[in-house]
Amino acid sequence: MQVSFLKNNGLKLKPKHIIREGKKMKKTISWVFFLIGIVTLSGCATFDSNQEIELFVFKPESVKIFESIARSFEEEHPDIEVEVSAPSDAYSVLKTRIIKGKTPDIVGLGGEKYYVDYAESGIFEDLTDDPILQSISPAYIDSLKVLENGDSIHGLPYVANVSGVIYNKDLFEADNIEIPTTWDEFINISEKLKADDKTPFYLGYKDDWTIMQAFNPLGGNLMSQAAFDFSTSDYKKYNSEYSEALTKLKQLNDYSQGDVFSYNYNDATIGFANGESYMYLQGNWAIPMILQTNPDLNIGMFPFPAKDNEASASMSGIDIVFSLSKDSKYPEASRMLLEYLISEGVYQEYLDDQFAVPTLADSTDYPDEIIEVTENLQEGNIILPPQYLYPSSSGLNALIQKYLIDENEQAFIDELNKRIDLIQEQQGGN
Repeated sequence: MQVSFLKNNGLKLKPKHIIREGKKMKKTISWVFFLIGIVTLSGCATFDSNQEIELFVFKPESVKIFESIARSFEEEHPDIEVEVSAPSDAYSVLKTRIIKGKTPDIVGLGGEKYYVDYAESGIFEDLTDDPILQSISPAYIDSLKVLENGDSIHGLPYVANVSGVIYNKDLFEADNIEIPTTWDEFINISEKLKADDKTPFYLGYKDDWTIMQAFNPLGGNLMSQAAFDFSTSDYKKYNSEYSEALTKLKQLNDYSQGDVFSYNYNDATIGFANGESYMYLQGNWAIPMILQTNPDLNIGMFPFPAKDNEASASMSGIDIVFSLSKDSKYPEASRMLLEYLISEGVYQEYLDDQFAVPTLADSTDYPDEIIEVTENLQEGNIILPPQYLYPSSSGLNALIQKYLIDENEQAFIDELNKRIDLIQEQQGGN
């Protein structure tokens, strides 16, 4: 190794003290090897013995667990240092970093249009045929392809989320209520509870994003996938399909605590946790706060029954998509970390800490509180929540909130079309 290094650098050793007499040859050889050692060490110092890579994630609440994982990774790979970044305004920070040519080595974003925008900019490696995806459930690979609107994908679906109907098991059991699987059963239960002066749902629509937990399963199960393809103007052909979804969405308000636009997410979560309603339309991310508020609450989750005569698919989005930067100085180290993140023990550590839903094909370990939706998850009977398919600047949440206030369906459709058309025009779409 030493000789090869010297040869490659064109070095010739000519010590001044080489002894010409044969009786001093032994001393000469020792001196030569001493010099070789010095040159070799000085040459090796020019290499990067410590590779520094950055793991960038958009979820500040996950920074502690990722830092813990990073330290474990460093123990196994002492020549690699990992910096974990999780800024509160991640998307803005990332945009600035990219403009400055300082894209992080591994980027973890939410599975939504923001991710697609960055993927389309060409900064991420194409992972479509990458062996690292073989461990991921095909359903989530398909979801990412739907999100990117093509057959190529530029990220690894790391963990997922699932939304549905969180319910108070003790209240259901006390009133002998069976889990509904159709819309009619869902409404019949709500009617009976309302007639008994009991509150079926606690809705916190002051925060407009919470409305999506009802709109997503309605739109996803009742509308065509083409209605959410905004790459052309063909989406307008499906405008009439909004009618059933919006009508049912509005109907749910009749079975709430009332004045739904005066209560936010925290109000609704705490209200449900305190037993003020039988059901809560939210996702797995709400469960930690519910149990923190009331540790003794016995809760479950069932799929939102959107359809009239058959069971519905579950809404499951990709909570984190990890992508590899094309500009990484240490691509092999970055890949090693990504592989480490989905290794068995490490992956389970993250799931337990974040109450997350696994995307790995062979995963069978789900939180007890969502056990009633796991059949859909394991069988791939899932739909990517439609909200992730709308352009990020469309303002969908606020538009639907306005519809619920004004109850003017046509005004909603007209304004949505107007905004989408403008976005397409700015992007040079058809």
